[in-house]
Amino acid sequence: VRSDDVIVLDEYHHVIEPEIVDITELWNRAEEELGGKLVKPNPVGLEERGLKIWASSGQSYSLELSKLIRSGLYELNGRKYAVIDYLSQIPEDNKLILISATPLPREVVSYDGAFEFEPKLEEVRLLVYKRFTFTHRTRRDPRTVDMVRALLRALSGFRTIAFLPSYESREIVRPQDLGYSEDPRELPTALVMGGKYAEGIDINDSEAVLIIGIPYPDPFEETTQIAQRWAKNKGIRGWQRRTAFIRAFQALGRGIRSPNARQVLILADRRYADLRTFDLAPGWFRAIKAHGIESLKVLREYLTRYWLFGAGYADEWLERREAWWRSVLLRRWSDRWG
Repeated sequence: VRSDDVIVLDEYHHVIEPEIVDITELWNRAEEELGGKLVKPNPVGLEERGLKIWASSGQSYSLELSKLIRSGLYELNGRKYAVIDYLSQIPEDNKLILISATPLPREVVSYDGAFEFEPKLEEVRLLVYKRFTFTHRTRRDPRTVDMVRALLRALSGFRTIAFLPSYESREIVRPQDLGYSEDPRELPTALVMGGKYAEGIDINDSEAVLIIGIPYPDPFEETTQIAQRWAKNKGIRGWQRRTAFIRAFQALGRGIRSPNARQVLILADRRYADLRTFDLAPGWFRAIKAHGIESLKVLREYLTRYWLFGAGYADEWLERREAWWRSVLLRRWSDRWG
């Protein structure tokens, strides 16, 4: 990397935040190799010792460890973690080309110029389902779980890609009992945001992409706590929010593989109704026509009309229904208060 003038980072959002690596076992092996305890080792000095060992034996745990702890070393609950900050390892005189479908704003990554390809996606629709909030605290609440399962059951008749915030939440909700597979080739499927199937795969024949909850990093995981300490030391704010929404936008993109795509995107969590949650959204996402829905019956009927008659027909039906419901509420208010 250091010898190149131009570096191209595809899906560059992955290297904005650091990678947290548990190095406890590697640390112990390096101490055995060196024959003594390591106390706040200098990476440069450790590298020099490791190179000598590598030159004589062809392998060195010390050398490997020296490379991992360059960006930061943290301890928590008796274990040691390396914080690998990839961007800090790129010399300032290198030229960077950053590529991503979920680009970050300039206050996060500064750049000299930008070329933004923003397809209109005229046939894609976004629905915000506002019946529940699915957080770390509420995901075990029986009433919330019942509402999530009811939503999954209602969408099981469509070719749905459902994404949950974590593997733990998927175990709690148990979508497999409702006919969902864990294989993206078999729809409907229930996957995990941030998991191996949430990015880099094409699913061209889906009818709906369902995002359940906002995939914030688990605050109880040790890697999250280490990342919080790293961000505080660096004076970085909002990394959890950025990580969560990058995961969500990447998952949504599994059903949009061309500008002419037909797809219904569903954000199931009332927090998505807050417009501030879209500050980090890419331009192509903000341009999608959106509706807010609170009724499971209305959600299912909209999807049925969308796939039978088209996006325009489904929009008109929903707008007429909303206008009718507003008139009913107005008459009730008028009759009561006169």
